[in-house]
Amino acid sequence: SDALECCEILLQGGADPNFVSTGVVGRRLGYGAVHAAAARMDSAMVKMLVAHGADPNRRAKNTDTKEVKSRRAAAAQALWGPEVAGQRLDNTPLHLAVAAYINEAAKRRVAESARRHADGVESDDGAGDSDG
Repeated sequence: SDALECCEILLQGGADPNFVSTGVVGRRLGYGAVHAAAARMDSAMVKMLVAHGADPNRRAKNTDTKEVKSRRAAAAQALWGPEVAGQRLDNTPLHLAVAAYINEAAKRRVAESARRHADGVESDDGAGDSDG
């Protein structure tokens, strides 16, 4: 892709793969190129950045709205328990990639459900669905 080629040129020219803008990027402070690539599910870009030294474990500070933080906190507590949930609310590139995958899977399920409804199929029990 053009973005991948551009990134490669910049990295070969000495660009810092861990550079983070001083502003709020994508509503998160500390959101670097590897975060953006992971959120876009661009595995080739993530691999390139990590190969050039990008830290795949860097956490971006979550600056979501209060309502979004509340939903995320509830989900984190359900997934990891109250003891560690607070440590998991800031985003690593892996968190962003998983969230992007979940969003895409949800979109596919909604589209499939709409298609089934339009075709007159009443039941959507998820049988045979590999997305979980």
